[in-house]
Amino acid sequence: MGLQEDLSASIRTVLAHLDDLTLDLLVDFFISQGVKKMQDLRRITIELLKQHLDHVDSSDLYEEWQKKYSLTAADPRTSSAARNSEEAVHLQPSTSKTPQEANAASRGGREALSTLQSNAQQIIEDLPVFSADSPYMPYGVKQAIAQKKRPSTVDREQMIARIVDRCREVVPNLTRSTFNEVAQKIVSMYPHSFRDTIAVSDHGSDSLAYQLKNKYDNDKRPYDRRLSKKEKEAPPVAEATGCSKWNPQIPEDETEDSLLKLQQDLKKMHKVSSKNWEWNLIKRKLTSSFYLQRKEINGELANTSNANAKSKKPSRKRKRTADDDEDVDEPEAQPSKKLSIKEIQSNWPFLFTAKGINIHFEMLTERDFSSSLDRYISDHGSKLIDYLAGRNYELLRMKRKMDLAERQGFGSVVLSTLLLMLIKFFKEERDHFIMFVERTTELDEAAELVVFPDSRTPVLICAGPNIFDYDKIFFASDNQVLCTASNLAEGLTLLFTSHFVFNYVYSPKLSCFLTFIQRCILEINPHNGSRCPDARTAKIANNKVLQLSNKFSDFIQSVGDDENLNDM
Repeated sequence: MGLQEDLSASIRTVLAHLDDLTLDLLVDFFISQGVKKMQDLRRITIELLKQHLDHVDSSDLYEEWQKKYSLTAADPRTSSAARNSEEAVHLQPSTSKTPQEANAASRGGREALSTLQSNAQQIIEDLPVFSADSPYMPYGVKQAIAQKKRPSTVDREQMIARIVDRCREVVPNLTRSTFNEVAQKIVSMYPHSFRDTIAVSDHGSDSLAYQLKNKYDNDKRPYDRRLSKKEKEAPPVAEATGCSKWNPQIPEDETEDSLLKLQQDLKKMHKVSSKNWEWNLIKRKLTSSFYLQRKEINGELANTSNANAKSKKPSRKRKRTADDDEDVDEPEAQPSKKLSIKEIQSNWPFLFTAKGINIHFEMLTERDFSSSLDRYISDHGSKLIDYLAGRNYELLRMKRKMDLAERQGFGSVVLSTLLLMLIKFFKEERDHFIMFVERTTELDEAAELVVFPDSRTPVLICAGPNIFDYDKIFFASDNQVLCTASNLAEGLTLLFTSHFVFNYVYSPKLSCFLTFIQRCILEINPHNGSRCPDARTAKIANNKVLQLSNKFSDFIQSVGDDENLNDM
Protein backbone atom coordinates (compact mmCIF):
# COMPACT_ATOMS: atom_id res chain seq x y z
CA MET A 1 0.00 0.00 0.00
CA GLY A 2 1.10 3.56 -0.71
CA LEU A 3 1.07 6.50 1.65
CA GLN A 4 -2.31 7.78 0.40
CA GLU A 5 -3.99 4.40 0.95
CA ASP A 6 -2.43 4.13 4.42
CA LEU A 7 -3.70 7.59 5.36
CA SER A 8 -7.20 6.82 4.09
CA ALA A 9 -7.34 3.56 6.04
CA SER A 10 -6.11 5.24 9.22
CA ILE A 11 -8.70 8.02 9.01
CA ARG A 12 -11.50 5.60 8.06
CA THR A 13 -10.72 3.43 11.11
CA VAL A 14 -11.51 6.34 13.46
CA LEU A 15 -14.03 8.34 11.39
CA ALA A 16 -16.01 5.74 9.48
CA HIS A 17 -18.86 8.20 8.80
CA LEU A 18 -16.82 10.50 6.53
CA ASP A 19 -17.76 10.60 2.85
CA ASP A 20 -15.19 9.81 0.16
CA LEU A 21 -14.80 13.43 -0.95
CA THR A 22 -13.98 14.68 2.55
CA LEU A 23 -11.63 11.75 3.04
CA ASP A 24 -9.73 12.53 -0.16
CA LEU A 25 -9.48 16.22 0.79
CA LEU A 26 -8.06 15.27 4.18
CA VAL A 27 -5.45 12.98 2.63
CA ASP A 28 -4.34 15.66 0.17
CA PHE A 29 -4.20 18.22 2.98
CA PHE A 30 -1.95 16.06 5.17
CA ILE A 31 0.44 15.37 2.29
CA SER A 32 0.59 19.12 1.53
CA GLN A 33 1.56 19.69 5.17
CA GLY A 34 4.66 17.53 4.67
CA VAL A 35 3.49 14.10 5.83
CA LYS A 36 5.85 11.61 4.18
CA LYS A 37 5.35 8.63 6.46
CA MET A 38 2.74 7.47 8.92
CA GLN A 39 4.90 8.43 11.92
CA ASP A 40 4.66 12.07 10.80
CA LEU A 41 0.99 12.05 11.85
CA ARG A 42 2.06 12.49 15.47
CA ARG A 43 3.02 16.05 14.53
CA ILE A 44 -0.46 16.94 13.22
CA THR A 45 -2.12 19.27 15.76
CA ILE A 46 -5.79 19.64 16.69
CA GLU A 47 -5.73 23.17 15.23
CA LEU A 48 -4.80 21.75 11.81
CA LEU A 49 -7.49 19.08 12.05
CA LYS A 50 -10.15 21.65 12.96
CA GLN A 51 -9.60 23.33 9.59
CA HIS A 52 -11.47 20.39 7.99
CA LEU A 53 -13.23 18.58 10.89
CA ASP A 54 -15.46 19.50 13.80
CA HIS A 55 -14.20 19.52 17.39
CA VAL A 56 -15.25 15.96 18.30
CA ASP A 57 -13.86 14.34 15.12
CA SER A 58 -10.64 16.34 15.45
CA SER A 59 -10.18 15.23 19.06
CA ASP A 60 -10.88 11.57 18.27
CA LEU A 61 -8.46 11.50 15.34
CA TYR A 62 -5.76 13.41 17.24
CA GLU A 63 -5.94 11.10 20.27
CA GLU A 64 -5.79 7.99 18.09
CA TRP A 65 -2.73 9.18 16.21
CA GLN A 66 -0.92 10.28 19.37
CA LYS A 67 -1.60 6.89 20.91
CA LYS A 68 -0.42 5.04 17.82
CA TYR A 69 2.47 7.17 16.51
CA SER A 70 3.92 9.02 19.50
CA LEU A 71 7.61 8.39 20.28
CA THR A 72 6.76 6.11 23.21
CA ALA A 73 4.65 3.98 20.90
CA ALA A 74 6.85 4.15 17.80
CA ASP A 75 8.23 0.69 18.42
CA PRO A 76 6.15 -1.92 20.29
CA ARG A 77 9.25 -3.66 21.60
CA THR A 78 10.54 -0.41 23.11
CA SER A 79 7.20 0.55 24.69
CA SER A 80 6.73 -2.98 26.00
CA ALA A 81 10.17 -2.91 27.59
CA ALA A 82 9.37 0.48 29.12
CA ARG A 83 6.07 -0.78 30.57
CA ASN A 84 7.76 -3.85 31.99
CA SER A 85 10.41 -1.61 33.54
CA GLU A 86 7.77 0.63 35.12
CA GLU A 87 5.86 -2.36 36.48
CA ALA A 88 9.07 -3.75 37.95
CA VAL A 89 9.75 -0.43 39.69
CA HIS A 90 6.24 -0.28 41.21
CA LEU A 91 6.21 -3.92 42.29
CA GLN A 92 9.65 -4.15 43.88
CA PRO A 93 9.60 -4.20 47.70
CA SER A 94 11.10 -1.39 49.73
CA THR A 95 13.32 -3.76 51.71
CA SER A 96 16.93 -4.37 50.61
CA LYS A 97 17.69 -7.35 48.35
CA THR A 98 19.60 -10.45 49.31
CA PRO A 99 22.82 -11.26 47.36
CA GLN A 100 20.97 -14.05 45.51
CA GLU A 101 18.19 -11.63 44.48
CA ALA A 102 20.75 -9.04 43.43
CA ASN A 103 22.57 -11.58 41.22
CA ALA A 104 19.28 -12.69 39.70
CA ALA A 105 18.31 -9.09 39.00
CA SER A 106 21.73 -8.44 37.42
CA ARG A 107 21.35 -11.49 35.18
CA GLY A 108 17.86 -10.34 34.24
CA GLY A 109 19.19 -6.87 33.41
CA ARG A 110 21.91 -8.32 31.19
CA GLU A 111 19.38 -10.56 29.43
CA ALA A 112 17.06 -7.58 28.93
CA LEU A 113 19.93 -5.52 27.50
CA SER A 114 20.94 -8.40 25.21
CA THR A 115 17.34 -8.73 24.04
CA LEU A 116 17.13 -4.98 23.43
CA GLN A 117 20.35 -4.98 21.39
CA SER A 118 19.12 -7.97 19.41
CA ASN A 119 15.83 -6.20 18.74
CA ALA A 120 17.70 -3.05 17.70
CA GLN A 121 19.80 -5.05 15.24
CA GLN A 122 16.64 -6.62 13.82
CA ILE A 123 15.09 -3.18 13.44
CA ILE A 124 18.17 -1.98 11.54
CA GLU A 125 17.88 -4.93 9.17
CA ASP A 126 14.16 -4.21 8.61
CA LEU A 127 14.42 -0.44 8.14
CA PRO A 128 12.51 0.67 5.03
CA VAL A 129 15.09 3.39 4.29
CA PHE A 130 17.09 0.88 2.25
CA SER A 131 14.40 0.48 -0.39
CA ALA A 132 14.23 2.73 -3.43
CA ASP A 133 10.43 2.67 -3.06
CA SER A 134 10.61 3.87 0.53
CA PRO A 135 8.89 7.17 1.44
CA TYR A 136 12.20 8.21 3.03
CA MET A 137 13.80 8.48 -0.40
CA PRO A 138 13.01 11.84 -2.10
CA TYR A 139 11.70 11.70 -5.64
CA GLY A 140 15.04 12.94 -7.04
CA VAL A 141 16.90 10.12 -5.27
CA LYS A 142 14.46 7.51 -6.61
CA GLN A 143 14.99 8.84 -10.14
CA ALA A 144 18.78 8.77 -9.72
CA ILE A 145 18.67 5.18 -8.45
CA ALA A 146 16.50 4.10 -11.38
CA GLN A 147 18.91 5.73 -13.84
CA LYS A 148 22.02 4.47 -11.95
CA LYS A 149 23.22 8.03 -11.46
CA ARG A 150 24.31 10.00 -8.41
CA PRO A 151 21.57 12.13 -6.79
CA SER A 152 21.90 15.89 -6.50
CA THR A 153 23.26 17.43 -3.32
CA VAL A 154 19.83 18.73 -2.28
CA ASP A 155 18.15 15.35 -2.79
CA ARG A 156 20.92 13.56 -0.93
CA GLU A 157 20.64 15.94 2.03
CA GLN A 158 16.87 15.43 2.18
CA MET A 159 17.35 11.66 2.15
CA ILE A 160 19.92 11.84 4.96
CA ALA A 161 17.60 13.98 7.10
CA ARG A 162 14.72 11.53 6.64
CA ILE A 163 16.85 8.46 7.34
CA VAL A 164 18.23 9.94 10.56
CA ASP A 165 14.74 10.97 11.64
CA ARG A 166 13.46 7.44 11.03
CA CYS A 167 16.34 5.88 12.95
CA ARG A 168 15.66 8.16 15.91
CA GLU A 169 12.06 6.97 15.94
CA VAL A 170 12.49 3.21 15.75
CA VAL A 171 16.01 2.26 16.89
CA PRO A 172 16.36 1.92 20.67
CA ASN A 173 19.66 3.12 22.14
CA LEU A 174 20.67 4.64 18.81
CA THR A 175 24.42 5.30 18.53
CA ARG A 176 26.67 6.78 15.88
CA SER A 177 28.00 3.35 14.92
CA THR A 178 24.49 2.36 13.80
CA PHE A 179 24.86 4.66 10.80
CA ASN A 180 27.91 2.70 9.57
CA GLU A 181 25.58 -0.27 9.00
CA VAL A 182 22.88 1.94 7.51
CA ALA A 183 25.34 3.48 5.03
CA GLN A 184 26.90 0.14 4.09
CA LYS A 185 23.47 -1.36 3.41
CA ILE A 186 22.44 1.54 1.16
CA VAL A 187 25.73 1.46 -0.76
CA SER A 188 25.57 -2.31 -1.20
CA MET A 189 22.11 -2.01 -2.78
CA TYR A 190 22.73 1.08 -4.91
CA PRO A 191 26.50 1.35 -5.57
CA HIS A 192 26.12 3.46 -8.71
CA SER A 193 24.30 6.18 -6.78
CA PHE A 194 26.05 6.20 -3.42
CA ARG A 195 29.41 4.40 -3.48
CA ASP A 196 32.42 6.68 -2.87
CA THR A 197 34.39 7.21 -6.06
CA ILE A 198 37.35 8.42 -4.02
CA ALA A 199 37.43 5.50 -1.62
CA VAL A 200 38.67 5.52 1.96
CA SER A 201 37.78 1.89 2.73
CA ASP A 202 36.70 -1.20 0.83
CA HIS A 203 32.96 -0.83 1.46
CA GLY A 204 32.90 2.68 -0.08
CA SER A 205 30.29 4.11 2.31
CA ASP A 206 32.48 6.44 4.39
CA SER A 207 31.14 9.74 3.07
CA LEU A 208 27.50 8.66 3.43
CA ALA A 209 28.12 7.36 6.97
CA TYR A 210 29.93 10.59 7.83
CA GLN A 211 26.99 12.70 6.63
CA LEU A 212 24.50 10.58 8.55
CA LYS A 213 26.57 10.91 11.73
CA ASN A 214 26.92 14.66 11.21
CA LYS A 215 23.14 15.03 10.91
CA TYR A 216 22.71 12.92 14.03
CA ASP A 217 25.28 15.02 15.93
CA ASN A 218 23.95 18.43 14.90
CA ASP A 219 21.23 18.41 17.54
CA LYS A 220 23.66 17.71 20.35
CA ARG A 221 25.47 20.37 22.33
CA PRO A 222 29.28 20.50 22.48
CA TYR A 223 30.91 19.63 25.74
CA ASP A 224 34.35 19.82 27.27
CA ARG A 225 36.40 16.66 27.41
CA ARG A 226 40.03 15.68 27.61
CA LEU A 227 41.94 15.13 24.40
CA SER A 228 42.72 11.57 23.41
CA LYS A 229 46.18 10.46 22.37
CA LYS A 230 45.01 10.21 18.75
CA GLU A 231 43.73 13.81 18.82
CA LYS A 232 47.01 15.07 20.26
CA GLU A 233 49.02 13.32 17.56
CA ALA A 234 46.80 14.68 14.77
CA PRO A 235 45.74 18.15 16.03
CA PRO A 236 43.25 20.36 14.15
CA VAL A 237 45.84 22.59 12.45
CA ALA A 238 46.33 23.10 8.73
CA GLU A 239 49.85 21.65 8.76
CA ALA A 240 48.56 18.35 10.18
CA THR A 241 45.87 17.82 7.54
CA GLY A 242 45.96 14.23 6.31
CA CYS A 243 48.46 13.16 8.99
CA SER A 244 47.74 10.63 11.72
CA LYS A 245 50.94 11.17 13.76
CA TRP A 246 51.96 14.74 13.06
CA ASN A 247 52.78 15.47 16.72
CA PRO A 248 53.73 12.05 18.17
CA GLN A 249 54.45 11.21 21.79
CA ILE A 250 57.98 10.20 22.77
CA PRO A 251 58.40 6.37 22.89
CA GLU A 252 58.24 4.91 26.39
CA ASP A 253 61.60 3.14 26.09
CA GLU A 254 63.42 6.21 24.71
CA THR A 255 64.70 9.53 26.00
CA GLU A 256 65.69 12.61 24.05
CA ASP A 257 69.34 11.80 24.74
CA SER A 258 68.97 8.31 23.26
CA LEU A 259 67.20 9.78 20.24
CA LEU A 260 69.97 12.32 19.74
CA LYS A 261 72.42 9.42 19.66
CA LEU A 262 70.33 7.77 16.92
CA GLN A 263 70.46 11.04 15.02
CA GLN A 264 74.26 11.08 15.17
CA ASP A 265 74.38 7.45 14.03
CA LEU A 266 72.26 8.27 11.00
CA LYS A 267 74.49 11.20 10.08
CA LYS A 268 77.55 8.95 10.14
CA MET A 269 75.79 6.27 8.06
CA HIS A 270 74.86 8.87 5.42
CA LYS A 271 78.49 9.85 4.90
CA VAL A 272 79.44 6.47 3.43
CA SER A 273 78.76 5.65 -0.21
CA SER A 274 75.08 5.21 -1.02
CA LYS A 275 75.89 1.79 -2.47
CA ASN A 276 76.81 0.62 1.04
CA TRP A 277 73.73 1.94 2.84
CA GLU A 278 72.04 -0.77 4.92
CA TRP A 279 68.39 0.21 4.51
CA ASN A 280 66.99 -2.27 7.02
CA LEU A 281 69.13 -0.72 9.77
CA ILE A 282 68.48 2.80 8.50
CA LYS A 283 64.72 2.17 8.55
CA ARG A 284 64.84 0.95 12.16
CA LYS A 285 66.76 4.03 13.28
CA LEU A 286 64.53 6.43 11.33
CA THR A 287 61.45 4.77 12.80
CA SER A 288 62.80 4.92 16.36
CA SER A 289 63.76 8.59 16.04
CA PHE A 290 60.48 9.67 14.42
CA TYR A 291 59.47 11.68 17.50
CA LEU A 292 62.64 13.77 17.38
CA GLN A 293 62.30 14.33 13.63
CA ARG A 294 58.77 15.69 14.05
CA LYS A 295 59.77 17.83 17.01
CA GLU A 296 62.55 19.53 15.05
CA ILE A 297 60.49 19.93 11.87
CA ASN A 298 57.34 21.23 13.59
CA GLY A 299 59.18 23.47 16.04
CA GLU A 300 56.83 25.95 17.70
CA LEU A 301 53.95 24.77 15.49
CA ALA A 302 53.52 21.71 17.74
CA ASN A 303 53.06 23.86 20.84
CA THR A 304 50.67 26.18 19.03
CA SER A 305 48.61 23.23 17.83
CA ASN A 306 48.31 21.85 21.37
CA ALA A 307 47.02 25.19 22.62
CA ASN A 308 44.53 25.44 19.78
CA ALA A 309 43.31 21.90 20.33
CA LYS A 310 42.72 22.49 24.03
CA SER A 311 40.83 25.73 23.47
CA LYS A 312 38.72 24.34 20.64
CA LYS A 313 35.56 22.54 21.72
CA PRO A 314 34.59 19.45 19.74
CA SER A 315 31.64 19.95 17.41
CA ARG A 316 29.67 17.01 18.72
CA LYS A 317 28.77 15.27 21.94
CA ARG A 318 28.92 11.51 21.99
CA LYS A 319 29.80 8.59 24.17
CA ARG A 320 33.31 7.19 24.12
CA THR A 321 33.73 4.27 21.76
CA ALA A 322 36.11 1.35 21.62
CA ASP A 323 37.97 3.02 18.75
CA ASP A 324 38.95 6.03 20.86
CA ASP A 325 42.32 5.96 22.51
CA GLU A 326 42.60 6.48 26.23
CA ASP A 327 42.91 10.06 27.43
CA VAL A 328 46.49 11.07 27.94
CA ASP A 329 47.74 13.62 30.46
CA GLU A 330 51.32 14.40 29.56
CA PRO A 331 53.41 17.50 30.11
CA GLU A 332 53.54 19.83 27.14
CA ALA A 333 56.66 19.76 24.98
CA GLN A 334 59.04 22.63 25.55
CA PRO A 335 59.08 25.23 22.75
CA SER A 336 61.69 24.55 20.10
CA LYS A 337 62.92 26.65 17.23
CA LYS A 338 61.61 25.85 13.78
CA LEU A 339 64.53 24.84 11.60
CA SER A 340 65.14 25.93 8.01
CA ILE A 341 65.03 23.32 5.27
CA LYS A 342 68.85 23.34 5.05
CA GLU A 343 69.16 22.79 8.80
CA ILE A 344 66.71 19.89 8.61
CA GLN A 345 68.78 18.39 5.79
CA SER A 346 71.91 18.73 7.89
CA ASN A 347 70.28 17.04 10.91
CA TRP A 348 68.34 14.36 9.00
CA PRO A 349 70.06 13.76 5.64
CA PHE A 350 68.15 10.53 4.91
CA LEU A 351 64.90 12.52 4.73
CA PHE A 352 66.28 13.89 1.47
CA THR A 353 66.41 10.50 -0.20
CA ALA A 354 63.34 8.88 -1.78
CA LYS A 355 63.46 5.82 0.49
CA GLY A 356 64.15 7.80 3.63
CA ILE A 357 61.38 10.35 3.20
CA ASN A 358 58.96 7.57 2.23
CA ILE A 359 59.70 5.82 5.56
CA HIS A 360 58.89 9.04 7.44
CA PHE A 361 55.81 9.70 5.29
CA GLU A 362 54.43 6.22 5.97
CA MET A 363 54.71 6.75 9.73
CA LEU A 364 53.21 10.23 9.39
CA THR A 365 50.17 9.31 7.25
CA GLU A 366 49.96 5.49 7.36
CA ARG A 367 50.40 5.46 3.57
CA ASP A 368 53.32 4.02 1.59
CA PHE A 369 53.74 6.48 -1.28
CA SER A 370 56.00 4.34 -3.48
CA SER A 371 53.79 1.24 -3.25
CA SER A 372 50.58 3.24 -3.75
CA LEU A 373 52.00 4.96 -6.83
CA ASP A 374 53.22 1.69 -8.38
CA ARG A 375 49.87 0.03 -7.72
CA TYR A 376 47.84 2.90 -9.20
CA ILE A 377 49.98 3.16 -12.34
CA SER A 378 49.78 -0.60 -12.83
CA ASP A 379 46.00 -0.80 -12.32
CA HIS A 380 44.74 2.48 -13.78
CA GLY A 381 47.58 4.37 -15.48
CA SER A 382 46.97 3.29 -19.09
CA LYS A 383 43.19 3.48 -18.73
CA LEU A 384 43.33 7.02 -17.36
CA ILE A 385 45.63 8.05 -20.22
CA ASP A 386 43.10 6.63 -22.71
CA TYR A 387 40.30 8.55 -21.00
CA LEU A 388 42.22 11.84 -20.94
CA ALA A 389 43.30 11.42 -24.55
CA GLY A 390 39.65 11.54 -25.54
CA ARG A 391 39.09 14.89 -23.85
CA ASN A 392 40.85 17.17 -26.38
CA TYR A 393 43.42 17.18 -29.17
CA GLU A 394 46.33 18.43 -27.03
CA LEU A 395 45.94 15.52 -24.65
CA LEU A 396 45.70 13.14 -27.61
CA ARG A 397 49.02 14.49 -28.95
CA MET A 398 50.64 13.84 -25.56
CA LYS A 399 49.50 10.22 -25.73
CA ARG A 400 50.99 9.89 -29.21
CA LYS A 401 54.31 11.24 -27.88
CA MET A 402 54.17 8.56 -25.19
CA ASP A 403 53.67 5.86 -27.82
CA LEU A 404 56.68 7.18 -29.73
CA ALA A 405 58.84 7.31 -26.58
CA GLU A 406 57.82 3.75 -25.74
CA ARG A 407 58.87 2.54 -29.19
CA GLN A 408 62.22 4.31 -28.72
CA GLY A 409 62.82 2.31 -25.54
CA PHE A 410 62.47 4.97 -22.83
CA GLY A 411 61.35 3.79 -19.38
CA SER A 412 58.44 4.84 -17.14
CA VAL A 413 56.59 6.40 -20.09
CA VAL A 414 53.15 5.76 -18.57
CA LEU A 415 53.99 7.58 -15.34
CA SER A 416 55.72 10.47 -17.15
CA THR A 417 52.88 10.95 -19.62
CA LEU A 418 50.12 10.64 -17.02
CA LEU A 419 51.63 13.33 -14.80
CA LEU A 420 51.93 15.83 -17.64
CA MET A 421 48.46 14.99 -18.97
CA LEU A 422 46.89 15.57 -15.55
CA ILE A 423 48.55 18.99 -15.29
CA LYS A 424 47.33 19.86 -18.79
CA PHE A 425 43.83 18.53 -18.07
CA PHE A 426 43.52 20.66 -14.91
CA LYS A 427 44.96 23.68 -16.82
CA GLU A 428 47.75 24.17 -14.31
CA GLU A 429 51.39 25.30 -14.62
CA ARG A 430 53.91 22.60 -15.56
CA ASP A 431 56.83 24.75 -14.36
CA HIS A 432 55.49 24.51 -10.81
CA PHE A 433 56.00 20.74 -11.06
CA ILE A 434 59.11 20.28 -13.22
CA MET A 435 61.59 22.52 -15.06
CA PHE A 436 64.31 21.54 -17.55
CA VAL A 437 68.04 22.34 -17.74
CA GLU A 438 70.99 21.06 -19.73
CA ARG A 439 71.86 17.38 -19.36
CA THR A 440 75.33 18.18 -17.97
CA THR A 441 74.04 20.44 -15.18
CA GLU A 442 75.31 19.59 -11.68
CA LEU A 443 73.56 19.99 -8.34
CA ASP A 444 75.30 23.21 -7.34
CA GLU A 445 74.66 24.79 -10.77
CA ALA A 446 70.94 24.08 -11.17
CA ALA A 447 69.67 26.92 -8.97
CA GLU A 448 71.32 29.52 -11.21
CA LEU A 449 69.70 28.17 -14.38
CA VAL A 450 66.00 28.23 -13.40
CA VAL A 451 63.42 30.72 -12.14
CA PHE A 452 61.83 29.31 -9.01
CA PRO A 453 58.07 29.69 -8.30
CA ASP A 454 57.08 32.63 -6.12
CA SER A 455 55.34 30.23 -3.74
CA ARG A 456 58.73 28.68 -2.77
CA THR A 457 57.01 25.28 -2.83
CA PRO A 458 58.79 22.02 -3.79
CA VAL A 459 59.65 21.60 -7.47
CA LEU A 460 61.67 19.21 -9.66
CA ILE A 461 64.46 20.17 -12.06
CA CYS A 462 65.11 17.70 -14.88
CA ALA A 463 68.62 17.49 -16.37
CA GLY A 464 67.61 16.58 -19.91
CA PRO A 465 65.63 17.80 -22.94
CA ASN A 466 62.27 16.25 -21.92
CA ILE A 467 60.59 14.13 -19.30
CA PHE A 468 61.40 10.89 -21.12
CA ASP A 469 65.08 11.55 -21.83
CA TYR A 470 67.17 12.79 -18.90
CA ASP A 471 70.23 11.87 -16.83
CA LYS A 472 69.03 12.89 -13.36
CA ILE A 473 66.40 14.90 -11.54
CA PHE A 474 67.04 17.51 -8.83
CA PHE A 475 64.68 18.21 -5.95
CA ALA A 476 64.35 21.84 -4.83
CA SER A 477 62.38 23.57 -2.10
CA ASP A 478 62.39 27.06 -0.59
CA ASN A 479 64.20 28.08 -3.79
CA GLN A 480 67.16 25.85 -2.90
CA VAL A 481 68.32 22.77 -4.77
CA LEU A 482 68.66 20.10 -2.10
CA CYS A 483 69.29 16.62 -3.52
CA THR A 484 69.24 14.37 -6.57
CA ALA A 485 66.82 11.62 -7.65
CA SER A 486 67.77 8.92 -10.12
CA ASN A 487 64.38 8.78 -11.88
CA LEU A 488 60.99 10.50 -12.08
CA ALA A 489 59.30 8.15 -9.58
CA GLU A 490 61.89 9.04 -6.94
CA GLY A 491 61.57 12.72 -7.80
CA LEU A 492 57.79 12.59 -7.46
CA THR A 493 58.17 10.81 -4.11
CA LEU A 494 60.39 13.63 -2.82
CA LEU A 495 58.16 16.36 -4.23
CA PHE A 496 54.80 15.12 -2.98
CA THR A 497 55.76 13.67 0.41
CA SER A 498 57.74 16.81 1.31
CA HIS A 499 54.45 18.76 1.46
CA PHE A 500 53.37 16.58 4.38
CA VAL A 501 56.76 15.95 5.97
CA PHE A 502 57.97 19.58 5.92
CA ASN A 503 54.56 21.27 6.36
CA TYR A 504 54.22 22.90 2.93
CA VAL A 505 50.92 23.99 1.40
CA TYR A 506 50.18 23.06 -2.20
CA SER A 507 51.21 25.54 -4.84
CA PRO A 508 48.14 27.50 -6.04
CA LYS A 509 49.31 26.73 -9.59
CA LEU A 510 49.39 22.97 -8.94
CA SER A 511 46.62 22.36 -6.36
CA CYS A 512 44.37 20.16 -8.51
CA PHE A 513 47.26 17.94 -9.60
CA LEU A 514 48.54 17.42 -6.04
CA THR A 515 45.00 16.95 -4.69
CA PHE A 516 44.46 14.22 -7.27
CA ILE A 517 47.57 12.38 -6.09
CA GLN A 518 46.49 12.78 -2.47
CA ARG A 519 42.87 11.71 -2.87
CA CYS A 520 42.92 9.24 -5.77
CA ILE A 521 46.35 7.61 -5.62
CA LEU A 522 47.08 7.70 -1.89
CA GLU A 523 43.41 7.78 -0.78
CA ILE A 524 44.13 10.38 1.89
CA ASN A 525 40.69 11.90 2.26
CA PRO A 526 40.32 13.84 5.52
CA HIS A 527 36.79 14.99 6.25
CA ASN A 528 38.04 18.40 7.32
CA GLY A 529 40.92 20.60 6.24
CA SER A 530 43.01 20.87 3.11
CA ARG A 531 46.64 21.45 2.16
CA CYS A 532 45.62 24.02 -0.44
CA PRO A 533 46.63 27.63 0.30
CA ASP A 534 43.07 28.88 0.89
CA ALA A 535 39.46 27.70 1.09
CA ARG A 536 38.53 28.83 -2.43
CA THR A 537 41.44 26.97 -4.02
CA ALA A 538 40.61 23.88 -1.94
CA LYS A 539 36.98 23.92 -3.06
CA ILE A 540 37.91 24.25 -6.73
CA ALA A 541 40.55 21.52 -6.49
CA ASN A 542 38.28 19.09 -4.65
CA ASN A 543 35.41 19.64 -7.10
CA LYS A 544 37.61 19.16 -10.17
CA VAL A 545 39.24 16.03 -8.76
CA LEU A 546 35.87 14.56 -7.77
CA GLN A 547 34.43 15.25 -11.23
CA LEU A 548 37.39 13.57 -12.90
CA SER A 549 37.15 10.60 -10.54
CA ASN A 550 33.42 10.17 -11.20
CA LYS A 551 33.77 10.43 -14.97
CA PHE A 552 36.75 8.08 -15.01
CA SER A 553 34.74 5.53 -13.01
CA ASP A 554 31.93 5.76 -15.55
CA PHE A 555 34.49 5.36 -18.35
CA ILE A 556 35.93 2.20 -16.79
CA GLN A 557 32.43 0.79 -16.35
CA SER A 558 31.46 1.54 -19.96
CA VAL A 559 34.67 -0.07 -21.23
CA GLY A 560 33.96 -3.13 -19.11
CA ASP A 561 30.40 -3.34 -20.42
CA ASP A 562 31.65 -3.14 -24.02
CA GLU A 563 34.18 -5.91 -23.36
CA ASN A 564 31.48 -8.11 -21.86
CA LEU A 565 29.28 -7.57 -24.93
CA ASN A 566 32.16 -8.50 -27.24
CA ASP A 567 32.78 -11.70 -25.27
CA MET A 568 29.17 -12.81 -25.65
